[in-house]
Amino acid sequence: MLKTFDTVEEFWTWDLIEQISLEASDHSIQEFRKEFASFVGVETEKVHFTPSGHQALEQLLRSKSNSGKNVMIPAFNCGVVQDAIHAVGLKSKYYDFSSQSADFNWENIMREMCSEVGVIIITHFFGVPINFEPILEYCKRRNILVIEDCAHSLGGMINDQQVGTIGDASFFSFNYDKPISLGWGGVAVVNNKNGFHDFQNYVFRTPKVVEEFDLFYEFNKYLVKRRKMIPFETKLTTKILRKLRLFRTNLFRKDKNISLGAIQAELGRWCFLEYPRIVKQRNSNAYKLADSINSKIWGIGENVKAVWLKQKVSILDESFRVDVSNLLQRNGVRVGNFNWPNLLHGVDAQKYPISATFASSWLDVPIHQNLTENILNEVISVLNK
Repeated sequence: MLKTFDTVEEFWTWDLIEQISLEASDHSIQEFRKEFASFVGVETEKVHFTPSGHQALEQLLRSKSNSGKNVMIPAFNCGVVQDAIHAVGLKSKYYDFSSQSADFNWENIMREMCSEVGVIIITHFFGVPINFEPILEYCKRRNILVIEDCAHSLGGMINDQQVGTIGDASFFSFNYDKPISLGWGGVAVVNNKNGFHDFQNYVFRTPKVVEEFDLFYEFNKYLVKRRKMIPFETKLTTKILRKLRLFRTNLFRKDKNISLGAIQAELGRWCFLEYPRIVKQRNSNAYKLADSINSKIWGIGENVKAVWLKQKVSILDESFRVDVSNLLQRNGVRVGNFNWPNLLHGVDAQKYPISATFASSWLDVPIHQNLTENILNEVISVLNK
């Protein structure tokens, strides 16, 4: 069978899950909470586990102390961020990049902050932190809360300070395509407790070890099926069957109220031991790809340290972009315009032209630790044709 490579892959195996499950105990979650806090660089009491990054953001917004009804977010973003905002009855207000280098003109953004803005979300895209320090003092004076979206960027740095510790709060994700995959789960970090009242009162369900093991089994089956389909996703037959709803890839689903369990906690502790090595390999692959291709890649600002999750490559020619994606996927490497091919719902592309270009013209390219040197060289060769 053709070996496949997903856009992002975890760095554990099912054998490890079976081993880790024997170590799960009543103390596992609290120990992982301490180790997460230590890794990020905050006090343990600031760390709150949730069923997902989406729910972490939703609960942060529900508990915010100011009365602002608008939340500012980049127009190029994940739809679940917008969903969380609207779920709590708030309105989205958008801002655009200042250039194709993926940076922002913070002075312009501050001028766009009306009196109804209560929160601005800073998205650290694809493992590359965004230096937002220029807006901190202004937001503090205006009582505008700053929330960092660290779903892609665990361990990234801005001026030698960890992302997630600079704003008033932050959230992280342990989804399958995130820096550390634990199947599901998220984290909210509350740095400014005065900005978020009674956040700790939100209680989610912790699964029993047997239930959690069964969920992990289903999650692993989903990953296997998902990756087997990579070479077939671009075939006309698959597209027709999907359009007719005669073929669907089984998704992994769980009760949305189930948060992190003891097995995940032990796996997370193991992942933290391995994570520095994984980051080093991902970064090495990302920079090799960037140095070896002719196309433009995602920009890195000054005074930041990246922890690359995937590389973003700009290909403005649509036919070439489709050909590259199709060829690599047929060869088992999942490359394509996945994050995110459309602007957020209701966003006018003409008003946010740079975000619109990012949405339509950039490919997600894997640089993860499971790629072989030969596969990475093949990706580079196709991108340069």
